Amino acid sequence: MITYLLFALVALIAMHAFLYLPVNQWVGVGIGGGMLVVSFAVCMIFRERRGVKFRRAQRFIRPAAYLFNALASGIAMSSLYVYLGDTLLLWQSAAVWGASVVLFLLYCLLTNLSFVQKFAFPCMLFWCVLILAGVIVGMCLCSIVVFSLALLLFVLYAMFFATISIGAADFKEHEKNLLYASFGALLVIIIVVLLVISEGEAADGLDAPPSGTLWRKNYNPYVFRQ
Repeated sequence: MITYLLFALVALIAMHAFLYLPVNQWVGVGIGGGMLVVSFAVCMIFRERRGVKFRRAQRFIRPAAYLFNALASGIAMSSLYVYLGDTLLLWQSAAVWGASVVLFLLYCLLTNLSFVQKFAFPCMLFWCVLILAGVIVGMCLCSIVVFSLALLLFVLYAMFFATISIGAADFKEHEKNLLYASFGALLVIIIVVLLVISEGEAADGLDAPPSGTLWRKNYNPYVFRQ
């Protein structure tokens, strides 16, 4: 639970920090994609190495890559809010993150019940569906920026549940699963953000003048329509 909450917190801090930069909507998701490639390449290089020095390095590489992916997720998420033209307030992000903390604590309490322990996977799936339904209901009750953040954090939430649903023999194997989940979460976030902002670009293209009208009288290609 702590690893997920730390991942989400680092991502939110990186997102807010990056939103202070005067960049367009493609920069954040582009940097996030580049960081994904770098992080994955480094992990693969050290994974194939043998020797005492490399084994020691692996102990540092995995948690470092996990936090690196959290930073990349936050930077990629910033592209969505640059595109929307609306920035989340710090208290809104804190409220959404705090809600995820409460949900995790509640789930941890429920795992003490014998019924939940006996039917762990169905209960976990039902919990995820219940949270997703709450996120969808929240779409009707709050602004689009708050809803979108809750939806992106749900991606991280689902990835965390994926890690604990996979059997791990020891903490080392569980740590490896967490790292893979961080890659999956970052990839899903990049895809979702790209789909949203590219759809917006396509919609803007529908408003462009038809072919052959570029030199129409009184038409200025450098004045964009509002």
